[in-house]
Amino acid sequence: MATLLNMTNEEVVKKLARRPLAHNPGEKFTYGFNLDVIGRIVEVLSGKSLQDFFQERIFKPLGMLDTYFYLPPNKTSRLVELYSKATPQSPITLSTEDATRNFPIGEQRALYLGGEGLVSTALDYAKICQLILNGGEFNNVRLLSRKTVELMTRNQIGSSELWERHDKFGLGFQIITENSTYGDQASVGSLTWGGAYCSEYTIDPKEKLVMLVFTNISPYTHNNFGLLAILLIHIYQ
Repeated sequence: MATLLNMTNEEVVKKLARRPLAHNPGEKFTYGFNLDVIGRIVEVLSGKSLQDFFQERIFKPLGMLDTYFYLPPNKTSRLVELYSKATPQSPITLSTEDATRNFPIGEQRALYLGGEGLVSTALDYAKICQLILNGGEFNNVRLLSRKTVELMTRNQIGSSELWERHDKFGLGFQIITENSTYGDQASVGSLTWGGAYCSEYTIDPKEKLVMLVFTNISPYTHNNFGLLAILLIHIYQ
């Protein structure tokens, strides 16, 4: 992430466009930069930066008052510290990667990616999860149609599986199956994913529950960590 900060979304996507495909579309599931490409498409169609589009069309309508790509100066003191755990046996220590710890603050950047880079709070993030659990509506605001949420939360990878976890993938969501090695106590059909610093959510439609776990650790040696291209990367108080 830190190596990209001096670029724009347009520049990133143009570089991606010159790269060959890893495989034919639909051949298998590959985790990549697809959401970042979608973010650039949103910018082109709306004529706005992704930051402005998100603020106007998502954050303000849902009352997400603490979610940004880069924190305003009056909120930088609330950024939660980042820790690291290099091996399963090592203690949790303060991260020494200053660029990773502090990328949301300081010099104003112009990189607004569709799949990573936002900073937020647990409360704001819960609003997005509740929106999905409610079928596209939160706090009397209808942001997505019910049919759109059904499409997003339906298996979109056919017989392919999500790595070795035996799960499926929708449009932005890992879908827990009856064969899942990941779901623990979550119901079949639950939705989950995580952030780069081990933030993680589970949306369980059967139990009508949302679970949020924020550990703010990177690197993290266990296999149930969240991945980079998700909405939430850093949290603050």
